[in-house]
Amino acid sequence: MTADVWRAIPGTRWQDRAAPMLQDDAIGVDREGNPDPTSTDRRWLWRLEGRLAVGATNEWLRKLRCDLQEYLRETCVHQWDNPDGYHYIEPENPATPKIRQCRWCAHVEDVKP
Repeated sequence: MTADVWRAIPGTRWQDRAAPMLQDDAIGVDREGNPDPTSTDRRWLWRLEGRLAVGATNEWLRKLRCDLQEYLRETCVHQWDNPDGYHYIEPENPATPKIRQCRWCAHVEDVKP
């Protein structure tokens, strides 16, 4: 029996348990079906951070999640929701600046006209 035989059993590979956004190669699609240049490795790290955010059961896992989140935020290559760079509700006051938010790290910044 070779070492790779177990991979042929349905449900035993990590790809079988991964969300659709993680099954794509380097260029995947976001939840709206638009091209997402975020690497598979990076998407996996964000998924792990999200799982740890809600499922960390001890102090060690909570610390690991904080460290991973800090690393991901510091090294984030921001991805915006659309080519115009922002998702926003039209402000009541036209002088209010438009903002955009990164889909990964939630960084918010003003959109310069």
